[in-house]
Amino acid sequence: PTEKLHVSGNAIVSSTLTVSGTTKMAAGVYKTAFYEGSNYSITIAKSLIIAASGITGTLPNGAGLEGYIFTIVNSHSTNSTTLSTTSSETFGNVVGTPTSLTIVGGATKTVTWTGSSWSIIGN
Repeated sequence: PTEKLHVSGNAIVSSTLTVSGTTKMAAGVYKTAFYEGSNYSITIAKSLIIAASGITGTLPNGAGLEGYIFTIVNSHSTNSTTLSTTSSETFGNVVGTPTSLTIVGGATKTVTWTGSSWSIIGN
């Protein structure tokens, strides 16, 4: 199709939205943050996590998640939080390709699935 989509106001996509080519947005994209106080499994629906210290957040299996972004914030000022993978998946752009990462107090990690491993794309 050659039609253009113009949205003035709010738009809700309740299924898959596929964009081919360049996407331009004049405003921010917002996510809801979820506070987790105990070990938890990260999901597509809960992709922005505010984590208490001393707990482990486990990423979902990466298969089919190319392009999804997950952000974990350690809300404690000094204690660490752990970010782990599923099914022996690794963090491909980290020395030693570990299956878990330590997020120090007050720090943030943003990761994405590359199709073959998890990759840190922001701290």
